[in-house]
Amino acid sequence: MKTHEKYLEERELWVKQRLLIDAPRADLNQSLPGPVIPTLTDKDTLLGPSPYIGGLAIYFSPWIDLCSDDPYISSISRQVLNLEAAYANFCGARTIVVPGPRKDSSRGIAQYARAIREALQVANRANLIIHMPMYREPGLEEKSKTLTDIFGHNDGADAAAEKAKEIDLFEAWDSWNTIRSVCNYSMRLFVGRFASSRCGERRSRDVSAY
Repeated sequence: MKTHEKYLEERELWVKQRLLIDAPRADLNQSLPGPVIPTLTDKDTLLGPSPYIGGLAIYFSPWIDLCSDDPYISSISRQVLNLEAAYANFCGARTIVVPGPRKDSSRGIAQYARAIREALQVANRANLIIHMPMYREPGLEEKSKTLTDIFGHNDGADAAAEKAKEIDLFEAWDSWNTIRSVCNYSMRLFVGRFASSRCGERRSRDVSAY
């Protein structure tokens, strides 16, 4: 059984082997076409069609950044999301967990929502669970690095600004409400909330559907 750290290392190597690290930036040359991600191979995943896969929850790559301001990173992330959605649907998966948005900016959430709507059409037999926090408490966010963290050029300025900002208890809810409304309140779209261990009742930390 592969550990989560080993899985992340393999996915990062997958990105580097496909020369995504040398992809042209939008602010350098907008006339060049963006990179196109090839289809998944046996080296990319051990997942395959099987009788028991319908009972598993498939977790998508945590390093994609659908909210990125960089058009190349957001394009790569959307392509990876659709490739994984199509393959999981082909294998017979019925439950897919998608890493939630890392920030609640209006533009980023709009990009994220459109990508999820497209993934629902690609994986037309699966339920999608958006894994996101109840609110943006420091230390509660996803720990794995995204493509923006690896190849971005903001030097942590955005992250520092997010940490310095006052916590809005309803910001994450507003983001989820935008996502589900863009997806026309699909019956196959759910939210999986992860909360601080300080929450008293266990039921407040369960996966929920709205």
